[in-house]
Amino acid sequence: MFRHRMALPVTCAMSMVACATFRFAVLASGGAPATIDSGNWLAFGRAIFGPNVRSSSIVYPPVVPIVMATATGVLGPRYAVALVGGVVSALPALGLFVVLRGCRVGWVALPLAVVVAASGSVGEAAGWGGFPQLAGMGLLLLALVAVDAFLVSGTPRAAARMGLCALALAATSDLVFGSFIVVAALVAVLRVGWSRDQLAAPTVRHAGSAMIGVAFLLPVVPLYLTLGSAVAHASRQTGIGDRLEVGDVASHLEYIYRDLPWVWRPTVVLALLTPVLLRRHRTDRLWVLQTAITYGAVATTLVLRQDRFLYLLTLSAVLGLGLWVRELSARSESTDSGGQRSSPVDRWLIAAVAAFAVMQCAVAVSTFPHQRDRYQILDSGFESSINWIRTSTDRDALIAVPSV
Repeated sequence: MFRHRMALPVTCAMSMVACATFRFAVLASGGAPATIDSGNWLAFGRAIFGPNVRSSSIVYPPVVPIVMATATGVLGPRYAVALVGGVVSALPALGLFVVLRGCRVGWVALPLAVVVAASGSVGEAAGWGGFPQLAGMGLLLLALVAVDAFLVSGTPRAAARMGLCALALAATSDLVFGSFIVVAALVAVLRVGWSRDQLAAPTVRHAGSAMIGVAFLLPVVPLYLTLGSAVAHASRQTGIGDRLEVGDVASHLEYIYRDLPWVWRPTVVLALLTPVLLRRHRTDRLWVLQTAITYGAVATTLVLRQDRFLYLLTLSAVLGLGLWVRELSARSESTDSGGQRSSPVDRWLIAAVAAFAVMQCAVAVSTFPHQRDRYQILDSGFESSINWIRTSTDRDALIAVPSV
């Protein structure tokens, strides 16, 4: 029994290791450190461990910078970037797997997790160096489950779990943490609106439990006050909110899943319709999470005009597939007048999702190298020049280099 119960998690872990290894190999094969943003994470990390060469007003959540600086000290920048990129690219899929398993989706959770791990949207973020965003997407799912569990139970333990997940997310990615606040609010609205009978009675004790969760976020309050001030200043100076026009949302979304558009396009459309089509499951946790993430991603994209919120629709789409597979599988198990089960629709559903996972992995093999090349601004010659400057010039020498 134990072996049978552990077979799926072990298989998922092996699949995620394979996906992370593939990303690592591609990122390391470019002859120099890959991505655009990894230099930022390394600079933030070195500022934590040593003197900051930039303004103290430039801050960022510390988890990824600390990991990047530590890995660079051991492996050097090229392999550190590849290792961190490979590992974090598996985290959204791992978070999704945990949520689907907890929502009783069954074996289909495995191919759905593989779909996310190999998706073009994850490859795109790994290609530019969006490591905090990728790690945050995995934590986001766990944090939302913790929020929903607290709303249902109202216990101090559930509040502490919610606060710990929120703290981990806030210390990893400000972008995803902002999404978490919006989506968590939607989770609360959905629960209060349609699942009042499942919620803990609102008492003073439960309000106190909620404060336990909020208290976990106190360590990051100074960080986010500084971040908020910087974002507000940048918005006044450059109009940060006008980056994405409403009419361009569809084309930006198409670009995210351009590696397999004929599969992802109907899947995303289905995700947008699922909250309505399956609204009879509105007291179910999987429906609540899928609905909140879907509408939260759309709302933040349209209001803040930031295309990076569209990446959450990948999670929404796959959660929606899990909900549909569970729904159709349950219908296939209905008995007829003779007491016999109907045709094994669930097997065909799992086969279809598995085929989706295989196709996604196949196209990722050819797509991800191009995504890396698109965002890799350093090459082996440039890295050799940097190494020569480091070893052949004085530490206080003024060096002029061409603009990248």
